[in-house]
Amino acid sequence: MAEKYQSMLKETAGLDFPKDSEFNLDTKVTVYVPSTLFDKPISQADFHARINNTQGYLTDLFGGTTKLAGIGTYRTKDGKLIGENVAKIETFIKYGDYLKKDSTLKNWLEKKKKEWQQESLGFEFESPKHPQSRMFFI
Repeated sequence: MAEKYQSMLKETAGLDFPKDSEFNLDTKVTVYVPSTLFDKPISQADFHARINNTQGYLTDLFGGTTKLAGIGTYRTKDGKLIGENVAKIETFIKYGDYLKKDSTLKNWLEKKKKEWQQESLGFEFESPKHPQSRMFFI
């Protein structure tokens, strides 16, 4: 995987834009915000409060976010299929900055999992050390 990242750097080496020397944020973190409480939908107001809380936290921690809307499905532990609105909150940061704050983020995600009464929370990660996006469940 590190070879793929090095290959991508070589591909940009001859470009006028972007240059490797320009400011770049090489790590992407995405938090999936659910719109359910267990398997029941929450109110739009509560869903937007979760989204705003997540955006505010990630902005304070890493400097900014982007919000994307989606629809997700999953199976509960007892086999029930659940469909729900989901907000993907993304942030881009430098890998070294992420390493300084990763345990802080993990603790926050674990707290939100309990607060939002979820079986799990989705978390996506991509970095120079891990150039293919990977999904984790907290």
